[in-house]
Amino acid sequence: MLQRMRIESYLPLVRKVEQWSDRKKVVHKPLLPSYVFVHINHPREFYQVESLDGVSGFVRFGKEKAKVSVSEINNI
Repeated sequence: MLQRMRIESYLPLVRKVEQWSDRKKVVHKPLLPSYVFVHINHPREFYQVESLDGVSGFVRFGKEKAKVSVSEINNI
């Protein structure tokens, strides 16, 4: 849905080996379950993202929405 809205998003994944009774399989799982990073360019995009099904809100510090720098995203 974010891609259709042309909102840049990032979901960091990790490779894990899952073991079943008859085999092993490499799967990709979210590094931070339930968190997706979005790059918001305009205030109206905040409301568009918050209105999507499955979105509970933005991480906040007090009343301010949390911001993550590009260098921190690159380190993830």
